[in-house]
Formats: sequence, structure tokens, C-alpha cells
Amino acid sequence: MRYGFNRPFSVGLRPDLALSDGRRILLILSEAYASHAHVSVDILQQKFPPAMIRVTEIVTCLVASWCFSLIAWLGFVRAVESYRSSDVMAGGIPWPMWPSIGLVPFGAGLITLRLVLHLIAHVISLATGAT
Repeated sequence: MRYGFNRPFSVGLRPDLALSDGRRILLILSEAYASHAHVSVDILQQKFPPAMIRVTEIVTCLVASWCFSLIAWLGFVRAVESYRSSDVMAGGIPWPMWPSIGLVPFGAGLITLRLVLHLIAHVISLATGAT
């Protein structure tokens, strides 16, 4: 449109249609956690015996899964409210906002699920003595 008719699509002028950094980060957070591509402060853990390391990992998974499940729930409620009220972005094209808002609970739900699975694995490892 831009070169043929000297009229660009209005979406080209809408930087707000791109995913915000927060939504993009939530989508990749689960994979980053699974592949250990995140920042981990383990200065104290290096001094602990394996059983104590498992205990600290269990506590970490419990706290983090609670936080991310709260984010997922509140994000889901917000996305449903946006859908019900038919929220749209202001501009030439009335883009619905709920799909973009819905990425927050989706990403937070993925990391919550991953944390719960890691929690179960750490509890089993602690119970069986496996490392």
C-alpha cells in the first residue's frame, strides 16, 4: 500500500500493536527456566549438602509458583473483563485488546506449571535421596 498508493496501512503506524516487553518475557519465561537460561544466585547453595539444596529449591518453587499463579489468575480475570466489555485499541482499526492481554495469564500459567513439575521432581528427589 505504501509504495503502490502512497498510503501505508494504519497498522504500520501503530507501534502499540507490538507485544510489550512484559508480555514477551512471560511467554519465554518457562522455557528459560527449563533450560537454566535465567539468572540464578547460588552463592550460598554451593556450600550446602545436596539435601539442603533440594530443600531450598522446593521453597523457591513453592514461592515462585504461588506468585506466578496469582499473576495468571489476575491476568485471566483482566482478559475476561476485556473480552466482555469489548475493549479495543483507539485508532483507525479497532483491534480487540483481550488477545494481547490474554498472553499474560497464558505465559504465567506456563511458568507456574513448569515450577510445579520441578517442585514435584525436587520432592521426589529429596524423598528418594537421588541427586
